[in-house]
Amino acid sequence: MKKIILFSLFSLLIGCNETFFQQKAVYDGKSFYVDDLDSWNKIKDKSIDEIVDSLSSVSGRSASDFTSVSAGISDDDYKRIYEDTMKKYPDIYRMNDNDLVLISKIFPMVTSRKDVEENFDFIEAILGKIITYDFCKSQLESRIASRGSSNYLSEKQKDLMNRNIKYVGGTLTGSLIAISETKSNYRGKSDWQTKSDAFRHGCWHAFIVYSTGYVCRSVNEAVSWADRFVAAHEDNVNNLDTAMDLHNNKFSSNYTKSVAYKKGISVKMPRRKEIVSYVRRNADSAKRVGSVSEVENAKSGQLVYIKEF
Repeated sequence: MKKIILFSLFSLLIGCNETFFQQKAVYDGKSFYVDDLDSWNKIKDKSIDEIVDSLSSVSGRSASDFTSVSAGISDDDYKRIYEDTMKKYPDIYRMNDNDLVLISKIFPMVTSRKDVEENFDFIEAILGKIITYDFCKSQLESRIASRGSSNYLSEKQKDLMNRNIKYVGGTLTGSLIAISETKSNYRGKSDWQTKSDAFRHGCWHAFIVYSTGYVCRSVNEAVSWADRFVAAHEDNVNNLDTAMDLHNNKFSSNYTKSVAYKKGISVKMPRRKEIVSYVRRNADSAKRVGSVSEVENAKSGQLVYIKEF
């Protein structure tokens, strides 16, 4: 009998082990648990933007800092930091049984998927702040050790993603799909100012929505995010190259709006090969332009390019 009692007590302690080291926190009148109460108290009353800025985000540095390799982080580092961060937290957008267990340990009012749905805004607000803090803190610590400069993401894009962590995974995936499909469809061809370039921008926005739709609750949310992200890639210089990219981004945005749809609580897009097929047809029939005014006069449903292969 004594052994049974001791075993039961031992099992109880083991079962409570993870929660035992956590501390109770309160937000918006509800309680949950955090590993580091001091850090939570520093950020609980701050907005996401305040959290990012307080951790020396890229927008808080002067333009001259961008020339230094140590001032930023490489795309590979950025992706690694994001993936390492997200391993620690449950996925409340594509929730499986393991995610539910983790959520239940953090939020005592949650015991089922229905509970998550009913408390979704509260859970997302808290996890969003904690993950943003963790993610940006890791970036700050990794800056000096960065291996190099950006390959395809601008500092403005990284800063935008820092403030919208939930879109990062899908945005990186969608961007890589657009690059991969461009290389596959125009193998060995120049991808600057050509039809290949038009194709990449023509499907980039669409593939961002394609890959981020699972975290979006409306088509407008998904399209708005992709609009902001692709716009952040441009340098605001009024030249022909930028005009071409902006026009082709708009083509992709308009296409996305016409085909994206809500299914359940997520946003869906046509199949990958359908997107590629549509954009490829339009890229092959793209209009060649030689001035900004020609770009401005081009039809919104027509891709444009500047030079032949």
